[in-house]
Formats: sequence, C-alpha cells, structure tokens
Amino acid sequence: MKILVSATLLVTFALSNCMLGCASQPDKLQSQYVSPLQYQDYDCEQIEQELETVSNRVATLYTDLKKLADGDSAQAAIGAVIFWPALFFLEGGDGPEANEYSRLLGEKAALDEIAIHKKCPIDLNQYELITEKLKREQRERQARQNTTIKKKMITGSYDIAIFPLNIHAATWGSQYIGDLKRKGVEGIANVASNDDSLVLKYCYKECGNITQGVRLIEDVSKKPPSDVWKKESFFSAKEPDWEEIRKIGLEIDTDLIVTIRCDIGTQHADFYLYHPKSNKLYSVNTYAHYSHFGLVAEKTVRTLVDDFYIDQPALAKEQPPLNQQDVKRPKNNNGKILEQKLITVDSNFKNEIDCYRIKYLSDGLEVVGFIVKPKKINNKLPVIIFNRGGNREYYKISEETLRVLSYYASQNYVILASQYRGNDGGQGHEAFGGKDVNDVLSLIPLAQSLSYTDSTKIVMLGASRGGMMTYLAIKEGADIRAAAVISGFTDLFQTYQERDDKMKKVLRELVGDDDNEYKIRSACYWPERIDVPVLILHGEDDYRIKVTQAQKLSKKLAAAGKVHKLVVYPKGDHGLKTHHHERDRRILEWFETYLKQ
Repeated sequence: MKILVSATLLVTFALSNCMLGCASQPDKLQSQYVSPLQYQDYDCEQIEQELETVSNRVATLYTDLKKLADGDSAQAAIGAVIFWPALFFLEGGDGPEANEYSRLLGEKAALDEIAIHKKCPIDLNQYELITEKLKREQRERQARQNTTIKKKMITGSYDIAIFPLNIHAATWGSQYIGDLKRKGVEGIANVASNDDSLVLKYCYKECGNITQGVRLIEDVSKKPPSDVWKKESFFSAKEPDWEEIRKIGLEIDTDLIVTIRCDIGTQHADFYLYHPKSNKLYSVNTYAHYSHFGLVAEKTVRTLVDDFYIDQPALAKEQPPLNQQDVKRPKNNNGKILEQKLITVDSNFKNEIDCYRIKYLSDGLEVVGFIVKPKKINNKLPVIIFNRGGNREYYKISEETLRVLSYYASQNYVILASQYRGNDGGQGHEAFGGKDVNDVLSLIPLAQSLSYTDSTKIVMLGASRGGMMTYLAIKEGADIRAAAVISGFTDLFQTYQERDDKMKKVLRELVGDDDNEYKIRSACYWPERIDVPVLILHGEDDYRIKVTQAQKLSKKLAAAGKVHKLVVYPKGDHGLKTHHHERDRRILEWFETYLKQ
C-alpha cells in the first residue's frame, strides 16, 4: 500500500510539475489580441504582403515549439518513472518563442479583419492553407533529415572535443552563467550520444563531471584550452582565437571541435563546429533564451554536424598549411573573394534569391561579408552596398537582416554587405568608422569583379552606424550614384552627450578620447564633402540617435548646396521598423531616380 501511495504521489507530482514547467503544445496556445487599427493605413497590397510574412513565420515557429513541447513531455515522463530529480531540469515552460507565436496568431486575425473591412480582393483561406502546407513540409523535412544526411556521409567515426564555452553577462544574468555552461555541454553531449558516427573524446576541466569517462583536454595539451578566447569587450562575449584552437585540435588529434559563445543580455548565441585538419568552420548565430538553452544547443549543433557530413568528402582533400592565416597578401587585392558558401535564408523570397556568405580581402585582411542576388539574372544588375549598424558582434548581419536584404534583391538588385573587420570570424579589429571604412570601399572592386553586376550603377544604403559608414565612404570618394541613410549618426559628439554610460564606454573603447577622431566620423563637420545625392530617413521618436542629428546635417547640406532629401516619420523608431513598407518604397524610388540618369 505504501508503495502504491508513493507511486501515485510521484505521478501526481510529475503531472503537476509538467503543467507548470513543460512547454505548451503550439496547438493549445491562445492568440493574443492585436487591434486591426494598427493596419488601418495599409493598402490591400501591403496587407497581403504582411499576411504572407506572418503565415510563413507562424509555420516556422510551429515546428520549433512542437519539438520543444514534445521534448519537455518526454523528459517529464522519464523523470516520473525512472529518476524523479530529472523533473527539476525541465526547460521551464513557455518562453519568448511561444509569446511570439501567440502574438503572430493575433496579428493574422487582425489582418484578416482589416482585409475584410477594406474589401480587399484577397483569398484569406489561401493563407490558412499556406500555413498548414508549410507546417506539413517542415514535419516531413525533419523526418527525412537523418536518412538524407546518412546517405551523403562517408562511413566512419569522428572524434569530438568540447572546448570551453564563453557565456557573457555585461550588466545582468551572471547568476545563469554556470547553468548555461552545463546545459550547453549537455546539449553537445546529447548530439554525440545519439549519433553512431560521433565519439565524444575530449572535454575541458569544468565539464569533466558532466561527461564522465571523457578525457580532459588539459591532460593532453600543453596549452590550457581556456586561453583560446580573445580579449573581452563590454557588450559582447570574447572572440574565439581560431589559430590557437586549431593548434590544440591538431595536437590532441581530434576531428571536430565544438564550442559556444553566448551573450545573456541579448539572448543570442554563436554555435561553432570546427574541423581543424581542413581549417573549416561552421557557425550559426541564433536566438537562445536561457530557459531553453540546452535544447537550442542540441538542435543547433546537430544542424552543424549535418552540414559537416555533407561537406566531408571535399574536406578530406583540403589540407592547408597551419600558418595559412599568417600568409602575407598584397594590399592591392582589395575586394578579391577568397571563399563563398551558399546559405539558406528563410524568407518570403527563398525560392527567388541566392545568398552567399563570403570572405574577401580588405587591406590584406580577410573580412566576412554577404552577397544576396536573384537566382535568375538575364541582364547585368545594379548593386546596393548595404552598411550594417551596431558595433563588433552587436547587431551584426543576421538572418533577420538577410531577410530584409532578400526583399531588395527581389527587386532586381545585387546586394553586397560587410560585417566589417574583426567581426564574425573576420581578421583585424573593429574600428567604428576608422580604417574599417576600407571594408566598405573594397566592396566596389568586388562588385566590379562579378559578371552579373553593372559596376557603373552602384548605390549605397546604411542604417544607424552604417549611416556613418556611408557618409565616410562618400567622403573618401566612393564611386556611387546615390545613397540612402536610415537613422544614421551625423554627430558623434552629440551621441556621446546623449547616450548612457554603456554607449559612452563603447565610444571610448573604439574611438578614444581625441576630439579630432569624433569630427572625422561626424558628417555635420564636413557637409561640403557629401557630393552624392543622399536620402535621409529618420524617426521622430528615435531615442538611440535623436532626429536632431538628421535635421542638423540637412540644414548644413542645404547651405552647402548639396542634393539631398530629409524625411522625418512621426512616431518612427530607430531603424523605422514601424514604417518599413514606406521606408523601403522611398529608398528604392530614390535609387531608381539616380540610376536612370
């Protein structure tokens, strides 16, 4: 009787724990209310485009949430029957992805309502069908994935080494660091344990208790693996030193190295899979909320390993010298593409657009960038050079950015974009408008080297810090027809005075304390150097870069007789995400006007 009572209590505890801690099935999530009034200024074409975007995102989130909920439920069942303490390690209920899913359901309902109210000729049922079709396709793709990968893989086994994870907390979240490291290691270990072709051979000292029976890197290597992370910045986690990582990898004779870099504040993480023998790096930057970090780690590393399996036949033939990154290259090769890899961007235009992650030369450094272009090109196309915002890894070009660039490419443009030196695995150091302006200028000879571009028709688009980079490129004589700037810096002195202590620290680190360095980067001090027609777009409610910066430059450009146009959006935010349809329309019209001349 006691055993029966205990078992009953245990099952009851398990069920109640799962009710509180398990992630909900997406089919049971309720939609949030979204007012149709927020779409009242949209025309029918914009409503239809928004419906397509929302429907696609709903389908993508459905698959992720389904897998998350199934994983939590299975863990609760195992914990109740076999080992009840496992219940305490459930990932923790519905996270931000579930909230986004509920919000998107509400947005779709609001769009349906406004479409009916405006009598738009839209078949609303087709978007229900689109969503269901995408859900079904993603479930089928997941089911086929393992079979497909195994067919492409060379028979054999591969040793894995887990290198120290770098979890960074700039202002808050330091209490989660230890837990995230544990979850990350467990996620990687799960990938190895569930794949007959992988053998977890090495781990670092801190994870020795988690992965029992695995050798410690410290016992084999002369150099501590903790030394493979470069100098830490305030806003982001340390950079991996791939040269040192490769040396250790070759020394301990491992096939694959896995590590993770995570910023708790931004809730994003970089996952790395490195093949030291061929010097091949696979990486993904993704949203990684701390409550689901273990599952995200397992899912992402699994994807990277699958990519390695597909490439393995080619990698077996690649044996570059150990000191390849130290090879001196002539500086007159600016814009030369060293490598490019086709990547998938989950956008509305994925069937129309190709996106490549590239490495190209700038001042002898290997810099990471992107080419986004239409799949079918009949005539040579004009080029948009896009300059990203942010600094270092903060707001670097992500899949979200590439979705926006895919839209521009769908309008028959080739898009070139740089992460700037020192970022995303590139060589050199972030200079925030210093020598890294050459990374933008080097995209012009790169454009000229592409057979499908019209190098006489180049325009430039910059956002936030990228606006400053655009003005600087124009000052340096960039051969472009026109430019557009969204929420751009024009006066770094004003920025320093108005921003908080964190941004002040970033500016001191990257620009220094020399007033002249701030003037060099501030277009307000040299409006006479802006000899290209510029469209300036800014939001009235932008708190990061005040609208007065745009207004100040506009007045000075007018006084200097320079061609420009200033558009200020009431209630517009930083980047004008609140007005993205109008923003993109104006930019393309501006470019088309000057490309025809």
